[in-house]
Amino acid sequence: MTNLRIEDDRKQLPANPAATRYASRAPRPTAHTVSAANRLERSEGDLIARIKGGDVEGFYELVRPYERAVFLAALSLVKNDADAEEVAQEAILKAFKNLSRFREEAKFSTWLIQISINEAKMKLRKDRRTCTSQWKRVNKTMRVITSPRISQIGGTSHRRRWSRKNFVRR
Repeated sequence: MTNLRIEDDRKQLPANPAATRYASRAPRPTAHTVSAANRLERSEGDLIARIKGGDVEGFYELVRPYERAVFLAALSLVKNDADAEEVAQEAILKAFKNLSRFREEAKFSTWLIQISINEAKMKLRKDRRTCTSQWKRVNKTMRVITSPRISQIGGTSHRRRWSRKNFVRR
């Protein structure tokens, strides 16, 4: 009887044991998962069409799944939570204003994240310009603060003039 039972168990094993070993690691897409992805794409397209038709309330439903990705894309460039949040808001607002220009050649998420990246780059450029202009103002102020008598001391080099610690205000 024991032999029969072992033989029965062997009959229940699959023909290729290696297939069962790797099957749990990478599940094949079933018809159910493929149809769910198609439904998502179709519903996204339907939402975009509704929004273009005038349904403004549907935009939040369209953007909600991608909010975190938009924020993280901005954060990866600006390296600051507050700035990344500002950039993400600007990107979503810009996407809403320019939704009529969305050509649907790519996924909506790709388009939205690219807008976020471009907004973050613009923010960095703007901050760099502001920083440079502030340094120019500081340099002009330093020239006004420093006394001309320091530069008129006989035999002092340029390096030594700027290393003086006592600046005289006028």
